[in-house]
Amino acid sequence: MKYTAICIVVLLFSLCVSQEETVKESQDVSVTPLVTGPPKIPHDVLKDIITDYFQALNQRDMSTVTSLTHPYYIQDVEPFLEYVIDNNLLFDIVSISFLMDEEEFREMTEILSDEEFQEQVGSRGVSYEVELHVTMDAEVYEGFYLFIELGETESGWYILDPALLQLVIEGTLEVYQSGG
Repeated sequence: MKYTAICIVVLLFSLCVSQEETVKESQDVSVTPLVTGPPKIPHDVLKDIITDYFQALNQRDMSTVTSLTHPYYIQDVEPFLEYVIDNNLLFDIVSISFLMDEEEFREMTEILSDEEFQEQVGSRGVSYEVELHVTMDAEVYEGFYLFIELGETESGWYILDPALLQLVIEGTLEVYQSGG
């Protein structure tokens, strides 16, 4: 009986010690917080896309301009590039500044249904302000500002709406040329 009592005490003691070690081990476990929401906006990548877009326009490189343009707007690439070529335009980027995050962008495009937004922009969109020097027939126009919109699709980020860019460039050049 003595041996049985001692065995039970030793067994209980060993169980208590092993439970303490388990508690200590579980306290050492670190917990990584769950990240929710969309991934951060890759600003450096988007600035590179904008830079590459204008370099491709300067080089009259249809395939690169097309590859950087959102698939919804591909049909507008050729007329835009033809406008750039016909008017002998060159673009020199002075600065690129973040303008509108995805929430502001979605508010601005609230007229679009979710389906239209998905088709014309993607899962999210952002906007940058680009200051340029634009050269047309050897005349340089400084202080030229464009708002460049980009949309994220499943296959990456793309420049939106080259037809709108063409319209803004045309209008701004007309104002400059009229002395306004």
